[in-house]
Amino acid sequence: MSVFSDLLSEYITMKDVGVYPLSQFCGLDRSSMYKIINGKRTPSDEDVVRKMAQFMHLTPQEKLDFMDAFYIAQMGAEVYYRRKSVRELIETFSRREGRKEYIFAEMEHAQLEMNGGG
Repeated sequence: MSVFSDLLSEYITMKDVGVYPLSQFCGLDRSSMYKIINGKRTPSDEDVVRKMAQFMHLTPQEKLDFMDAFYIAQMGAEVYYRRKSVRELIETFSRREGRKEYIFAEMEHAQLEMNGGG
């Protein structure tokens, strides 16, 4: 079994969800859903995973964990975590760049005030 199928099984049990209604809601036949639950197949795309999350009424954190598990199943843990680290690094620099612009604007404003132009 995969991380995704383990988590899906856990949520199905925890949320007391029927497999047949879930498969109908997601547009899958029951045998495909059982293959996904048993880790023999992963969903074809993230829209199906989002429908699963919606049907099971997952909390925002549960949905994040569920989507992470799906991406890990799709691309492998090593690739997923490497990409996640790069994304977080880029986001960190983006946030810092935004702060720098704010700080530089404040400095320019302060300099104008000191020179009597504010």
